[in-house]
Amino acid sequence: MELRIQDMHYSFLQTIKEGIDHHVDFVLLCGDLFHHKNVTAQTLNHAEQGLVQFSSHNIPVIFIQGNHDAKLYKQDMTWLEYLHRKKIGILLQADVSETNLRFNEYNENNPSAHAGFVDIGKFRIFGLQYSGQRTIDRLQQIPEAINKVNDDFGKADFTILMGHFGVEGHIPGITGGVPEDVLNVLSDSVDYL
Repeated sequence: MELRIQDMHYSFLQTIKEGIDHHVDFVLLCGDLFHHKNVTAQTLNHAEQGLVQFSSHNIPVIFIQGNHDAKLYKQDMTWLEYLHRKKIGILLQADVSETNLRFNEYNENNPSAHAGFVDIGKFRIFGLQYSGQRTIDRLQQIPEAINKVNDDFGKADFTILMGHFGVEGHIPGITGGVPEDVLNVLSDSVDYL
């Protein structure tokens, strides 16, 4: 088991090195940065040391919460919230209620616990956290929420939506996921999903 953990850590560091060497504009982590909700101190330290390398090269890291990133206890902050508050990355997630979904702008000077979108150069990046059985409902609310942001802030050249969900029929042997016709609703407001 220890060898597997070391291999994963070295792969993580190699990926970071390649990103830096290729001068990427930003890094998108679409959930499940960690495999378990109860992360060991060593695992958190490895993640933090790796992600800081992007920061030291002025490469923003944007992440959303996956199903493995959720809180163990309601009153706790997640590991992604911790990394966000340390300004190691930007945690994006929509503000959702039973009937409404909206995206708040990321403010570098006052990052709060999370934001809904961030502008990086000509890209506007939105984040939809893991939503389980509510995913389809929330995806259908996104075009209106993005249009509201575009009305308030102007339209970006490119719009990216980060999401943590499966697409129906894309993983052999796995049933469920979001049907492609639901994703087609996004085509007028999202350039890259």
